[in-house]
Amino acid sequence: MSDKNRSYRQEMDALRVSEQKAQETLDALLSENERLENKKTRPIYLHPALYAVAAACLALAVLAANLLRGGFPGVRIGDLPAVTVARGDEETALEFSQAFGLRAAALFPGAQVREDKTVSFTLNGQTLHRGELTLLAEGRPWAAQVTDYEPPLYTALTGGDPRFARGSDTGLLYALWRQEGRYILISAQGMEEKDFEAAVRGIMAK
Repeated sequence: MSDKNRSYRQEMDALRVSEQKAQETLDALLSENERLENKKTRPIYLHPALYAVAAACLALAVLAANLLRGGFPGVRIGDLPAVTVARGDEETALEFSQAFGLRAAALFPGAQVREDKTVSFTLNGQTLHRGELTLLAEGRPWAAQVTDYEPPLYTALTGGDPRFARGSDTGLLYALWRQEGRYILISAQGMEEKDFEAAVRGIMAK
């Protein structure tokens, strides 16, 4: 064999791919093609972090829907600060009209009123008053409270009067409003919010 032919043969051998290598390359190409095809039809699963975001968005949507339909805000009554007598002082019993300058019935024209207990006490050097009442309206009894100081629950809520809330720890519905320098609180249990609100507005009506 001439040197020219030998050189040509060597060059061709150097360029030739072995049969095994060719099969490996083909298999790799087929495998990649199958992976890409499967990727097009594979179901989409959320990453755990994305799933948490989706759950949070759903919770916000539920909350927004609750607010749009007028649901009362939930408040943990036990977490609110308590208004109590100063250390060393005592509550003093007195008549409702002495404490607030009018009979309790004048504050609730839409209900029958029973004056249960009215007291005065000292807090931060001020003499404050609290009246506890039972109202009969809409065929059922209601617990009511009148104070000449702003109740913590009233402070915790926003908006105009009356202000409504649901005690997340007590299960009670609450309505509060301010009237001529006095704060009035009514509570009830076992009622729908819309029925409670309608009844409260009836009690307030003059």
